[in-house]
Amino acid sequence: MSTATREHDPFETLNAADFGFTRRAWVDAAPTRVYDLVSDVSAIRRWSPNATDVAFDQDAGP
Repeated sequence: MSTATREHDPFETLNAADFGFTRRAWVDAAPTRVYDLVSDVSAIRRWSPNATDVAFDQDAGP
């Protein structure tokens, strides 16, 4: 990649940390129940309406 091209590549100067955010909420439920709900990848559309599909590797861990 030439130097001229790098100067105009927005991904070279993009800092992913600029896009981080944190949200907190109190959930009045047992931690195991909450984990069961949010760790069910088949329910991703419940938590993220913009998500249209999800894939995972069985037995790959969290």
